[in-house]
Amino acid sequence: MFSRSVVIYGLIILAVIPLINRNKIKAAFSLRETKSAVESFPYLLELQETKEKVDVGKINQLIDYYQGVVAYFPERADGYSILGFCYFHEGNINEAIENFIKSIEINSDVIWFYYNLGQIYFHLGEYQKALQWFNQGIRTKPQRTLDFIASSKEIYWPIIGNNGNFMKLKPRLLRGYKETYQWAVMSLVKLNQYSEILSLSDRAIKLNFDDDGFFSFWASWAFYQDNQYDQSKKFLRVSLNKSHVLANLDYNEDFKQKALHGLFKENSAYAKELYKVFSLEKADVKLKLF
Repeated sequence: MFSRSVVIYGLIILAVIPLINRNKIKAAFSLRETKSAVESFPYLLELQETKEKVDVGKINQLIDYYQGVVAYFPERADGYSILGFCYFHEGNINEAIENFIKSIEINSDVIWFYYNLGQIYFHLGEYQKALQWFNQGIRTKPQRTLDFIASSKEIYWPIIGNNGNFMKLKPRLLRGYKETYQWAVMSLVKLNQYSEILSLSDRAIKLNFDDDGFFSFWASWAFYQDNQYDQSKKFLRVSLNKSHVLANLDYNEDFKQKALHGLFKENSAYAKELYKVFSLEKADVKLKLF
């Protein structure tokens, strides 16, 4: 009886010790590393919002920190995602891709993981892969992304920093869905997949995004490529009427009428000009944390 009790007690001790050690390791890591990285947390926001030249010292400090995060918290998708974000800005594209994919393997509900992979592949010229990730991104549920960020007290909260930034999460997220649709359409444009452009543009239009004529323009372009000229003119007219960009650039009514008349005919100066306005080709690759 005595020996049996000793064995059971010993098994309990053996089961508990790893938990104690793990918690001690996590606590030690948190106390040691948070101090050294906390000054650089706001820099992640700067990288997301601006086009400033990368500060090598800060980005390397952050990479060291988030490497520690994923080493001690291998179940945390947020850790891998931010590490991928840092690797991208360091210029290590392969490591960035690997970490974003790891994030998705752990949590497949967050649009930003897919958006970032799509952005990387689009700017690498791998449009089919970009389309794959953008399409998966738009199938996620917005609330699940918000819940994920809200639950990330240890990892996302120090970056977000204050209630004002938290209040901006939902409108930023809705813009993110619109932009993911836009990049998916641009991937289809690159792949000359006209029927898919029409289908995706129609879905985006029905979602009532403040699209500024983007989706109507590319629907018009796809209809033209499919020799459906009446439909092309119809959607181009909608696009020209909706676009604040054209208004701000002072395209007059004469320009719009000639664009409608010429549509997308070869060597049409109006079509080329509109293509520049509505294309995202010159947009810089820009990853997002939230």
